[in-house]
Amino acid sequence: MKPYIRVLRFSLKGLLSAVLFVAVAVAAFRFASPLWASMLFGIELCVVCAAALTAMFARADRRVFAAGLAVAGALYLLAAFAPVSESYPGLPTSHLLGYLSEQLQKEVSLPPGFSGDLPGPVIRYDRPPGAAIIPVVLVGPSRHDAVAVGHSLFAFLFGLVAATMARWLWLRRSDSLSAGPGPGNAHLG
Repeated sequence: MKPYIRVLRFSLKGLLSAVLFVAVAVAAFRFASPLWASMLFGIELCVVCAAALTAMFARADRRVFAAGLAVAGALYLLAAFAPVSESYPGLPTSHLLGYLSEQLQKEVSLPPGFSGDLPGPVIRYDRPPGAAIIPVVLVGPSRHDAVAVGHSLFAFLFGLVAATMARWLWLRRSDSLSAGPGPGNAHLG
């Protein structure tokens, strides 16, 4: 079996890691808050730094994978979170994440006589005939928090896809170089 074919196989460890990532991503996005956003951003920075160190000191195929993860993850974080001008249209994922956060928000009418902290911003007041004014609040993650959480998750995914692609290209290159000169490898000789 050619070594670059192994990239397409999944181990149990890889599948369990994917399930863990999806579970954390769903929980973080559904309950997006400044705490979730800062935790995921910090974790992604640690992953990028660890990948950069691995790219410098590991063996060849791990170096290629780590370099792809570090470069792509860092570039995505930079594009998503760097301060830019007002004319910057934003990443396509920003618009997708904003739309998804709006779908998670719902309007909730508070019961008459409610006292205490409001669970979200008041968007309007309803007054049914013959009843008291009822505040209607918007409950769910704010757009800003959901987009920040989503960008940290997308940075990891973008880095992982780029790292997998870099390793696959490196394995194909090293396989074709080891084949030596021949009719199919005339450009190598």
